[in-house]
Amino acid sequence: MHCITRFSLIKMYLRDKHGNIDTLKQHLIEGNPIIVFIRIPKDTHYAVVVGYDEQCIYLVDSLEENANAQDTRYNRVLTKEAFEDVWKTRTLLPKNIYIVVRTTSK
Repeated sequence: MHCITRFSLIKMYLRDKHGNIDTLKQHLIEGNPIIVFIRIPKDTHYAVVVGYDEQCIYLVDSLEENANAQDTRYNRVLTKEAFEDVWKTRTLLPKNIYIVVRTTSK
């Protein structure tokens, strides 16, 4: 599993985009956590994607009722199919919205 475990924030850049799982993976490989806009029952919500493997996407989710894992690095695990489904928010906003958190040493 590829997972971000730590990073130092000296200067942070945020850019919102929309994309696919492959673009998320590339940002994670580069060491950048990803904030995603996802659908929850009767609402929408933000969560942080911190890792992936062949079958699953690993998130840190602030809503306790969404937690389904107990790991120090993440608290929610979704299959890629389930993640893609909740990532399509079905709102007026473009689907698959994400924000890249980039760090620099400047």
